[in-house]
Amino acid sequence: MKKVFKILLSSFALFSLIACVDTNNDSSSENKIDSSSIESPSSSSLVPQEVYYHVTFLNYDETKLYEVDVLEGHEAVYSGETPIRPEDDDFTYTFKEWDKDLSKITEDVTTKAVYDLTAKNNWGPIII
Repeated sequence: MKKVFKILLSSFALFSLIACVDTNNDSSSENKIDSSSIESPSSSSLVPQEVYYHVTFLNYDETKLYEVDVLEGHEAVYSGETPIRPEDDDFTYTFKEWDKDLSKITEDVTTKAVYDLTAKNNWGPIII
């Protein structure tokens, strides 16, 4: 009798397990993918986003002259007043250029003014 009961109990357990398994995956909502929740790529998501970089223009003494945000790959253009460096006892200074290439911006940039210098005529006699 015990053997028959064990066989019946085992058969019932096996039958219960088989009944719980969904062979077609149709009755289990947990395993289903709701196709309405899947987003298809829209045409707007395929358009490249514009990226801007910050360019800072400094004078010889590191004072900020001008700032501008530039579209990636474009040239940074300085629109401020021409940089000035006051003369000293030995030289006068004329703005020449910026110390970085600003023709194609691909990152944030800080650039500094570069000056041509001209010696004053007060050097005195040169002894050789």
